[in-house]
Amino acid sequence: LDVCLLSCVHQCGQDSTRNVQTMLKEIFRVLKPSGQYVCVTYGQPSYRMTYLQRPELGWKVDIKTVQKQTMAVSANIQADEKDNVHYIYVCTKTAEGEHKIPMDSENSPTEEVVA
Repeated sequence: LDVCLLSCVHQCGQDSTRNVQTMLKEIFRVLKPSGQYVCVTYGQPSYRMTYLQRPELGWKVDIKTVQKQTMAVSANIQADEKDNVHYIYVCTKTAEGEHKIPMDSENSPTEEVVA
């Protein structure tokens, strides 16, 4: 269960795009077939699906929404519907995805360099 970790990695530091891709590839790598990665975030699908639907990730992504809690003071403020929800991305590793190679050779954490 990821509660805003993806958002934090996406927003912070240099090479954030590469860091998000590396993070997701590692999550994918350690999931067993039919395993799920659940990400709760404020990030809208137009932004998050760019990362979650990359070809090297073999998972099915379902999106759900949940209303944000509002305080009585801010309840009267009008906002876009997209601003009033949290998004829940449920990524399920498919059997076909098990055969994908999630890491390229330069970023592979399983490679050992022997001197």
